[in-house]
Amino acid sequence: MVANNAYAAYQKFAKKPITRSIEEIMKQKEQPNTVTTVPEPTATKADIKTNANATNHYLQNAVFTAAPEDLTFMLYNGAIKFINQAIAHIEEKNIEKSHQALIKAQNIFYELSSSLDMKYELSENLKSIYTYIIEGLGEANMGKSVEKLREIIPYIVELKDTWSQAMKSYKKEIKR
Repeated sequence: MVANNAYAAYQKFAKKPITRSIEEIMKQKEQPNTVTTVPEPTATKADIKTNANATNHYLQNAVFTAAPEDLTFMLYNGAIKFINQAIAHIEEKNIEKSHQALIKAQNIFYELSSSLDMKYELSENLKSIYTYIIEGLGEANMGKSVEKLREIIPYIVELKDTWSQAMKSYKKEIKR
């Protein structure tokens, strides 16, 4: 069954909207999610904290004001970002940071997977793709495999690009 527009498809296949923010999804229980900033040489600790708080506030507002279809796009981008960070950390031999980045990427796909309504074939197909990605991320994390991560990224990019095209089509349809 093909939906006439992407947003209708989103509403049809999502049994529940994504209600958690990207920050909540990415946050590990034991580690708070922080934004790393490069301060000016004269910056004080208070300046750095204020800058991090402002950045977090900006990101939080972007998430809270985003439409559900935009959140999905943001989640795909976030996953790609965390996988790229993990690759860099693996290459630097920073095991802890690579692990944290990969857990954040996995959490994104757990959230996307949990939002699917499984009575539709498209949802079943997406769940299979998400499961493959989650398992691949776990395998890459256990073996610290940059190759496995580079194998997974194109799937996520394809999901993101497909979602982006669907949203463009939907927005054109709305303007008519």
